[in-house]
Amino acid sequence: MIVIIHSSKTMRNRSSPSNIQTPVFDDDARKIQLALSAKSISEIQTLMHVSKPLAVKTQQLIEDWLAGGPHTSPAMDSFIGDIYSGLRSDDFSEDDRTYANQHLRLLSGLYGILKPLDSIAPYRFEMGYRLPFAPKSTMYEYWGDRIAQTLPAHEIIVNASSQEYIMRRAKNTLRPLNHL
Repeated sequence: MIVIIHSSKTMRNRSSPSNIQTPVFDDDARKIQLALSAKSISEIQTLMHVSKPLAVKTQQLIEDWLAGGPHTSPAMDSFIGDIYSGLRSDDFSEDDRTYANQHLRLLSGLYGILKPLDSIAPYRFEMGYRLPFAPKSTMYEYWGDRIAQTLPAHEIIVNASSQEYIMRRAKNTLRPLNHL
């Protein structure tokens, strides 16, 4: 069984254990961050519908992310929110962390999909954002069915993600995550 949850807007940076791995769509995340780094604060503010102070903070996160820091940590330890406080990954044994890495997935606007032990740096980029600089106009179109293709074909999938992260059918080309 695979359980899918969504990322959160709020993140923390934790020390990085040695058993972390590279996200499957890490190259895509880098392309997105590079494109965002070319945006001005006012463009980020408009794109993300955030205040100017949050746009400034987001621009700094992008610069830090592209510089390879400040530090990376496992995805399941990086997010803050109700789902993650309920997950209580701080209490996981190494066996629990291995099991979670095999059976839990985290949806992310920036990374597409993450395993719990994927190494990530703090970022702000949600699935609902539009990408005027990409060939596709929304993250749903950008990720297409690639997220669904990373999931095992013959496993039970439990989608516990929020409505924002349930992909919508566009031109009959997307496999909606709520039908996995």
